[in-house]
Amino acid sequence: MSDICGSQAAARSMQQLAREFSACRDMLVALGNENRQLIFVALLEHPGGVRVGDLAKLARLSRPATSHHLKVLQDAGLVDHYQQGTKNFYHASARLDRWAQLARVTAHAEQFVRLVQELDTRAEAGKHACSESGSGPSPATDGRAAANPSPAAGPSTATRSAAKSPTSATFAAAGSSSAGSSSTAGLSTAGPSPAAGSSPSPHSAISRKEPA
Repeated sequence: MSDICGSQAAARSMQQLAREFSACRDMLVALGNENRQLIFVALLEHPGGVRVGDLAKLARLSRPATSHHLKVLQDAGLVDHYQQGTKNFYHASARLDRWAQLARVTAHAEQFVRLVQELDTRAEAGKHACSESGSGPSPATDGRAAANPSPAAGPSTATRSAAKSPTSATFAAAGSSSAGSSSTAGLSTAGPSPAAGSSPSPHSAISRKEPA
């Protein structure tokens, strides 16, 4: 039962992780490019903000390429900027909601991996226990099988007794109808009836005459 509950919990964790991953996919895509990673690291190393020209030198990129990567990072909510006169300074974003989304994905991913590892450990322990117990039937099972053989092994006790005594079935049927047996007994007292197909006795047609 615990394995079933664990599997269900793992399935729910996967579904939750999929939803959270989809919610912050743009952040992961933005950070998936190596040049944008270099730009983001440079912004983290300069908390006061960096201009585009200086970022281009730090990342060893052209100015247009740096501007393009900064826009992708800004659209994902990872980078922001502020103005001083006519100059723009870029810095890592302070949007807590975006960083919280990314933190939830990583935290739930760790929980999911730990749950899967725990289920794998239980499964391996169960296989090990089964291999140690053996695959043959237990002695108690063999004893019960010998004491109670299967019906397919031979006829039942009632069938064998009926074969030894052919009249047992007749007596059993007769015992179920007492009224019929009593009337038959009354007829049998008058004498046995002649067998079918036999000739009547010659004395039966002649009436006995008493001497005068």
